[in-house]
Amino acid sequence: MTYLEIENIEKYIKQLEEIKPDEYEDRGLYELIESIDSKIRSSVSGYDPTGLNWDAACQYDFDIMDMIYNRRFIINNLTIMIVSLKSLLDKQSVYSDILTIRELIKEGKSCLESDEDIQEIEYETECQEYVRKTLALYEEAFSEKTYTYLTGKSFEKSSRNINIILDCLEKYMTEICNPAATIKKRILDKNKKNNDKEVVDSTNSSSPNITVNAFGGNATAQSNVTADIKIDISLQIENAREDVKNACLGEKQQEEILAKLNELEEIEKEKNKAKRWDKIKNAFKWMTEQSLQVATWLVPIINQIVSTTK
Repeated sequence: MTYLEIENIEKYIKQLEEIKPDEYEDRGLYELIESIDSKIRSSVSGYDPTGLNWDAACQYDFDIMDMIYNRRFIINNLTIMIVSLKSLLDKQSVYSDILTIRELIKEGKSCLESDEDIQEIEYETECQEYVRKTLALYEEAFSEKTYTYLTGKSFEKSSRNINIILDCLEKYMTEICNPAATIKKRILDKNKKNNDKEVVDSTNSSSPNITVNAFGGNATAQSNVTADIKIDISLQIENAREDVKNACLGEKQQEEILAKLNELEEIEKEKNKAKRWDKIKNAFKWMTEQSLQVATWLVPIINQIVSTTK
């Protein structure tokens, strides 16, 4: 679920919670809530309000030749709709993070607004504490360059620092809702951070071991790095399988994820580079529709596969 979809659900929850039944006659209340239900069904994926009963809320009475509205059922439907939408949000593993990040953004904006109300030293201290807390909670929201700047610079430009943080947090909220969309970027960032170490180690670790066949005298070479990576991928896939089996997932979802892990295992064995890249792209595409939990299982594996696909 994307951040825009989450905001859309929140918008409907707010709209429903603001309805005051006492301000409406039965028919008006029915038509209002039923119309919102129709809009939600057409715009919110996964919306399934179990127990919703519009037939019981509105029935035709042949004796009086008119519609009869049952206010109790109408209000019950309103409650069911709100609960169903909130349940959708609760199922999103990143929603608690979104709420926390929003509070941090609110606090950061409050710091900026208090600039003129307090003394400079007090203001600097307040900003400093805010920056440190935010970096400690969500270090992953910042690029290496930004993180280094915020932790290494003095706080003489506190307003600028907080504005940088607010911008990063806003972007991060959209990223965590669609983790697969930023997998490539995060893989590249991670590789970049480790680049210096890899360059230093490459001289020794990538050197091939030469083995002479005692019978035929033929020499064979094998890269330790390649062998280690293959072992690492196999181990990661096996660990991911165990994690998936131990997770509280539906049978169908578990089967789909396990099947995708099997597919990644086959991709790792694929020798044709063109086919290999096509399969990796398909894996990315599939992951864009999954939760953050699924991404945490698959990202390290895809990272390794990408690193060996050159």
